[in-house]
This record gives sequence, C-alpha cells and structure tokens, in this order.
Amino acid sequence: MSLRSGQLLAATAASMAYCDAPPLGAANESASDHMEEMRALQYYTYGVAMPVICALGIVGNLLNLLVLTRKNMKSVAYCYMRGYATSSLVALLLAVPFCLRILLHGETRSWSQYGVAVYFARLELYLGNGFIGLSVLMLVALTTERYISVCHPVRAHNQTNEGRRARLTLALLPVCTFIIFSPYTLRNSVTACLASDNSTTYRIAENLAFTQSVYYLVYKWTLKILYKIAPTVAVTYLNLQIYWSYRRVCRKRRALVQLSREQRAQQTDEHRLMMLLGSTATLFFFCNLPMVILSVSFTQAMIRSYSFQVFRAVSNVLEIVNYSLTFYIYCLFTKEFRDTFFKTIGLREHSSVLPPSKSSKTDV
Repeated sequence: MSLRSGQLLAATAASMAYCDAPPLGAANESASDHMEEMRALQYYTYGVAMPVICALGIVGNLLNLLVLTRKNMKSVAYCYMRGYATSSLVALLLAVPFCLRILLHGETRSWSQYGVAVYFARLELYLGNGFIGLSVLMLVALTTERYISVCHPVRAHNQTNEGRRARLTLALLPVCTFIIFSPYTLRNSVTACLASDNSTTYRIAENLAFTQSVYYLVYKWTLKILYKIAPTVAVTYLNLQIYWSYRRVCRKRRALVQLSREQRAQQTDEHRLMMLLGSTATLFFFCNLPMVILSVSFTQAMIRSYSFQVFRAVSNVLEIVNYSLTFYIYCLFTKEFRDTFFKTIGLREHSSVLPPSKSSKTDV
C-alpha cells in the first residue's frame, strides 16, 4: 500500500463516527417483555408459513404464465390475467428476502455490506409495495373488463380495438405505479460508521425530515386510498354488480324458454364464471382487509408491541396468500384454463380445448 493510500484510509477512518447506538432490532428486543414469543412468532411466520405460501404461489404463478401464454388463451381477459400473474410472481419473489431479513435479523438497521444496506433502505419497500400495488391494479382492470363484458355486453362487443386498449393499459399501469411509489426510495438513508472492532458498518437511518413532513403524510394517505381502500371497494362493488346481472339473465332465461342441453351447458359455464369471480373477490377482500387496517393505523411506536407484531404477521401472511392461490382457483372454476393446463403438461386425454369463439369473452 502506498503512503498516499494509507493517508487516505486514515483520513476516512478519522472522519467516520463510531456506531455508538445499538441496532434498532437489538433495542427493541431488550425493551420487549415478549422476547421469546417474538422470536417464536418470527420463526413460524417468516420461517415456516410465508416460505411455504410463497413457494406454492411462485409455482402457481409460473404455471399460470405457462397456460396463459398458449395460443388459445388470447382474449382480453387473459391478457389481464397474464399481467396479474406476472406482477404477483415478482411480488412473491421479493417476499423471500423480506422473510429472510425478518427471520435472521429482526428489525436491525446495521449491515456490513453497503449494497445490502442500500437494498433494504431504499429498494425493499419500493419494489415490494410497487409490485403488490401493480397486482392490485391488474385485478381491478380484470374485474372492470369482466364487468363490461357481463353487464354491458353490447358495448363490449362493439369495441373493435379493445385488444389495443388492453395492451396500452398493461403498459401504462407499471409505469404509473412505480412513478407513484418512487418516494419510498427517499424514506431512509445509509451512513457508514465504525464498529467497536474498527470495521465499517452501514447504518440505515430514517429520513425524519421527509417522513414526518405534511407532504409525506398526504402522500401516504393517497397511496392507502389508491392501492388499498379504493380497489377493495371497487372489486367488491363490481363483482356484486356482475353477480346480480347474472342472476337477472338466468331468471329471464328460465321464464322465457325451456333450456336445451347446449344452453344448460352454457349456463353451467356461466355459473363457474360467477364462482370464479366470487372466490377471487372474496379472497381479495378478506386477505387485504387486515393490511388496509394496518396501513391506516400503523405508527413507528407500535413496533415494540407484541400484539402489533402478531397482527402484522397475520396481515403479511394473508396478503401473500391472496397472490398465491390464483392458479388453483383458475383450475377449479375455469374449464378452458384447466383443459389447456392438462394439454400443456401432456395429459391430452383430459384435454378438450377448442379455439376461442367470438363469445369466449364470458368463458373466463
């Protein structure tokens, strides 16, 4: 090492403060009256439950994309389903490092590697919440498309360029979402300090001037409304409208004519559609409701509360469940999806896939 390099290192070390405060996670553990319970909660939530659910969801969404990219899956609804599966897959992949951080390091804010510190300080919440928010909007777009097809069929069939609009929507939603979530990258900063053994440690510090400002408070509530509250209300309302429209159509059919075998088969498919939409909406509502409550009521002081950590763990698990079960719901209620899946994996004797007809808009 040259003399000049040694002088630069010495000057850098001299200008670097010592890490005189313990990591946030250690402080919380020493102050907590439920240390053992907290560790057990973290282990079973982030070491057992969430990895298993994430694994099922990752496999399921990969199978979703495998099926939804087949040649016969070309309707507008399937375009939105592909977008939903893709964003859900990435969100589940990003949940893996989150689980590892909570399981192995708790709420620690000190890291020995600069890149790791930058990821958890600036990118963890930005990417994780961004892809979850994108999945929410994809589901809202899918539900809206189903609402138009079922409740306003004349308008739906007159839309000759609906495929182009769907592609434009799928392109704009990610761009808008990640622009909207970009302030998350400013919530924390990374500073270097010296540990007791003179090794460099990178500390994550909250940017209080930003996170405690009025602008950030307004921004947080805007996010909660756009990506939590409004989608929950919209998906619930639209699916109720779809359900009641379907009931009215069924009553009219039964009152007018005696249904033929083909019409009864079509009615069975439509019933499966209602079951699919109902199960998706119910899953979305109940899995997102705890996270809505958490996002509205959360304060930094709650981190030390064991009851809060239990509710937070349940909310995180349920939110992951919402993005992990779509493949299994599609297989259960969608005949075309199920037949395409069997054909794709080589079980052709179970497959009866037909090219999509003009009326396939209501077969999903």
